[in-house]
Amino acid sequence: MNMKSMISNKDRFILVVLFCLFLTQPAYAYLDAGTVTIVLQAVVGAIVGLLVAIKLYWHKLKNLFTKKG
Repeated sequence: MNMKSMISNKDRFILVVLFCLFLTQPAYAYLDAGTVTIVLQAVVGAIVGLLVAIKLYWHKLKNLFTKKG
């Protein structure tokens, strides 16, 4: 059995993420108020987008999780 078949794609992804997290170096970068505002806008936009998607597909999601008698 070769090594490639023993490691799943999920395990490879986890290894890549761990390497990226633990092998990084400090950037010593300055984040001004404009940068923080853009990041905050992106987070709020993602949350609002998720809520709108849930609202649009609420009946389908509800039917997916409820038992049919």
